[in-house]
Amino acid sequence: MVMRSRPNWWLDESEGERSELLFGSLEDIKGEKDSLDGNFNEWLRLYSNRSYGSFGPQPGQPTWNLFRDSRRIKLNVIQSCVDTLASKICAQKPRPQFLTSGGDWEQRTRARGLEKFVEGTFYQAKIYTEARKVFVDGAVFGTGYLKIWAEGDKVRCERVYPSEIWVDEQVCKVSPP
Repeated sequence: MVMRSRPNWWLDESEGERSELLFGSLEDIKGEKDSLDGNFNEWLRLYSNRSYGSFGPQPGQPTWNLFRDSRRIKLNVIQSCVDTLASKICAQKPRPQFLTSGGDWEQRTRARGLEKFVEGTFYQAKIYTEARKVFVDGAVFGTGYLKIWAEGDKVRCERVYPSEIWVDEQVCKVSPP
């Protein structure tokens, strides 16, 4: 609880003290995150109908055991509902529109060109494919993350597992993350 007791800890003069406060804060967040990862593991087991040891690879251990798990669900209603919602909602592909209120012909033409450009960029980056995975993550885990970045002159995106994101829940209650 080092960071919570000292606001603006990053402004301290001593670099050693800053690093000590940073790593203390990370340990606090890790403690909270471990319990959340346990919940993620349970929610993933309910959705996928498989037992997972933990998030992340475990050397020498299979990540799931499909045939020997006595807790397998015969009819997985959770997966059925989530997949049905994903197929209905993700079938609609929202796209940004550029509006020209009171614009002339040239501005409207430019706006249509921008719409086509953005649509092509979405197609190239496979935004809609990744967005479906993020939607399923949101339905299963409560939140989903999509990382978007520029790589040269192209836009790339990838789904990020919720267990890979570290958020200090206590600080988020009183300020933006």
